[in-house]
Amino acid sequence: MQYNYLDDFFRNIIHYCKKHGFKINSDNISIEHINSVTYIHYKNTALKRIKIKTSNNNKLFLDINIPELIQDHFFIINDVKYIPTLYIADEPIVIKKFSILLYSLFAPITIYHKKQAGKPHCILLGNNIPIEYFFRVLFRSKVDSYLSWLKLNPISYNDLDILQYFQTIFSNIRSYDDVIENINNLFFDNWTKELYSRFYDIEPSIVDVIKLAINKKNNNNYSFTDLRFKRIIFIEPLLRPITKIVTRGIIGQMKGTDQFYLNIKPEAIVQFFINQLQRNYLFDVCSGYSSIIAYKASFKNPFSEKKKNTNRSILPKTIADIHQSHKYRICPVTVSSQKPGETISLVPNQKIESKFGMFI
Repeated sequence: MQYNYLDDFFRNIIHYCKKHGFKINSDNISIEHINSVTYIHYKNTALKRIKIKTSNNNKLFLDINIPELIQDHFFIINDVKYIPTLYIADEPIVIKKFSILLYSLFAPITIYHKKQAGKPHCILLGNNIPIEYFFRVLFRSKVDSYLSWLKLNPISYNDLDILQYFQTIFSNIRSYDDVIENINNLFFDNWTKELYSRFYDIEPSIVDVIKLAINKKNNNNYSFTDLRFKRIIFIEPLLRPITKIVTRGIIGQMKGTDQFYLNIKPEAIVQFFINQLQRNYLFDVCSGYSSIIAYKASFKNPFSEKKKNTNRSILPKTIADIHQSHKYRICPVTVSSQKPGETISLVPNQKIESKFGMFI
């Protein structure tokens, strides 16, 4: 299972906010254990109440209740113990048919590289940035060689026009280096930086990561079923609402608006957990004897939302087959009769690196 994720998660939030100019004292964080609460929908729920205050005026920055991890891997909600199903997710650089996803806890980047999916562009902080502008900033004089893999014409844009474009996104830039520094600071928090270092054995910078992604795209021997290209994630999807709020606040700070405080109801994350349970978010109810032999794992995308008549996480049939990298690690026999191979079981003695869920 994953290491002590909750405590490190909030340390990472504090460091990330401080990096972007918020005055938060790392020592000014309190964690209280709450045995039960009296909210209407979830009584007798084991919780952690986490409070973070600012350094300058001791004002409350974050006050949130989170279902407490019991023995590092399950929650007690309404006197019932739940184990969130582990998700087998792609490595940090995800190669798709028309796009490349660069994973980050706070500010992921998606690069659309095929004209069939619309004009090539990248998405950062909700901005659709023309790929020509983005690559011109990153690769300078070598930009044309990096555009060639997109089968695009060389760039003929004016440098000043490109900088003025990025000034609409970042208010504090005067040069290309400022743009790269802003993207690096947004993309790499402590956790994401170590994630890329562990997977790719590089000292991460956004330029090196994109070079690596292009190389992986051009020399793609990726296999969906090969666990060497996968990792296990656990708590991240359930705490994503907090990272989204932090990111929105960082954007506001970069735009020069007033300093923000995390405007989130104390019970919001608990309610989010409950909503996911009601929507069958792949939780496993456990007793003293269940979930000992094996843990359930899913190939479903935990970040995609199911809509009526729509399933964004279409999976290849090969996940139901036995693959060399799976032997002695997972059981490829499905636990669902309708979607074979989508939900499987981890072999008990499978070794998984605890912090980032890498298969060993």
